[in-house]
Amino acid sequence: MRRYYSLLLGGVLLTSLTACPLISPIERIPIPVYKPLLMARPQLEQAVAVLPPRDMHNTGKIFLRDPYILINERYQGVTSSITKTQATPAQLPFCAFLAM
Repeated sequence: MRRYYSLLLGGVLLTSLTACPLISPIERIPIPVYKPLLMARPQLEQAVAVLPPRDMHNTGKIFLRDPYILINERYQGVTSSITKTQATPAQLPFCAFLAM
């Protein structure tokens, strides 16, 4: 009886390993290939401008890196400040990204 069950189990395993030959294979969706956007150095230098400090309007992410706080303004640039003294943080110039 034990031999019968082992043969039955072996037959079931062999038939289950056929990988469904009656079903047509699924068409694969092509994966997009990402390419970096490269910029020449002079063009990069013209795309970044340092402006005087200004008020923040449309803020995004906040990055903390002692003693700096960098606050991203969406689609505009980065506002930075130094927090050596927490009572009066010194605001640094605004870095604008003109190529965006």
